[in-house]
Amino acid sequence: MSEKRVVKLPLQQAQAAKILKETAKDTSKLIFTNHAEERMNEREITRVDVIRVLCKGSIVEGPSLSAKGSWEMRVEGMSAGSSLTVAVAIDYKILEESSCVAIVITAF
Repeated sequence: MSEKRVVKLPLQQAQAAKILKETAKDTSKLIFTNHAEERMNEREITRVDVIRVLCKGSIVEGPSLSAKGSWEMRVEGMSAGSSLTVAVAIDYKILEESSCVAIVITAF
């Protein structure tokens, strides 16, 4: 039986990083906004690049609670030899790590 872990408030960077890694590995929990898709296309950034940054990058800003109730942050990392920043939000239905989804807002 799996152990449930409750997300503590405020969300700490270490916990946010763990959630991002878990959601990036399960792409059904990773949502790309239309804005993110448009900017990624313009900047020739792939979904694989974004996933790599979410898995191996570092949170450089946030997490901070947004007006929409999600936790927003900026993650920086390397992919394909280039530095990449991903703006992402962690959203949840209930406060458990297993129920969280990551919403990619933009990438540059």
